[in-house]
Amino acid sequence: MTERVSPKYVDKYWDKIKDRADQGDTPYNLRNCAYMDDFNKPKIIYIEIMTDNEADGYLFPCFSFDNKRFFVLNTGYILTSDTINVTYIVAILNSKLGRHLVKLFVSQLQKRQFRMLAQYVSNFPIPIINNNIQKKIIDLVNKIILSNDSDIQIINEYEDEINILTYNLYGLSSSEIEFIENDG
Repeated sequence: MTERVSPKYVDKYWDKIKDRADQGDTPYNLRNCAYMDDFNKPKIIYIEIMTDNEADGYLFPCFSFDNKRFFVLNTGYILTSDTINVTYIVAILNSKLGRHLVKLFVSQLQKRQFRMLAQYVSNFPIPIINNNIQKKIIDLVNKIILSNDSDIQIINEYEDEINILTYNLYGLSSSEIEFIENDG
């Protein structure tokens, strides 16, 4: 049985807790969960530890688009944006260049495992681009989402097109593209 703390006991600490940034409805609450509304937005969901081993069935990188208000638990993360369409961002993150960004920006745990902490992922350079190119990339992602899993050849064609557009967005040279294509 847990012992209940008297409000008078907690009141002794009022001066220390009244200005807490992580308070809920009152300073006595543990946190206000200011990010709760983010779960209702279109978002990117990803797990903390990703394995670079597609031969064993691990897609890498593996960022998922969600517009169905899913929640994640303690080893899952979400990424939302009020300024950039997250469908566009998920295309960049899951591209071959995104694979390279993961290897540059996040902590590597073992030979093929990467720890995808939000503090690293949030530093990925996502270019702000004109709406026409962004729309084209978003349309390709939507086609992939709507594709039947048996249409793997069509999905691969859409992904190849996203990769080409992504390389162009970042202004990569042919030698840089070759390096990334060969999993530099």
